[in-house]
Amino acid sequence: MPEKTHRYSIKITDLDRGEDVIFTAVDWTAKEKKAAVAQVLRLAGVPDGAGQDFVDLIAPSKPRSRN
Repeated sequence: MPEKTHRYSIKITDLDRGEDVIFTAVDWTAKEKKAAVAQVLRLAGVPDGAGQDFVDLIAPSKPRSRN
């Protein structure tokens, strides 16, 4: 049975310019989300030990209503 996925929206903003650099939506498993968040934090220069504090703040987006 495949792992359950959740839809996440990702928005990365250049704070110096106040402009969005990336805005997208993805369907990830928990394992994929953890790997992606770790990579983004690494690229942003966040120390390795601080990652879990940030991951805890990320939750799946609200389910879309079906009409």
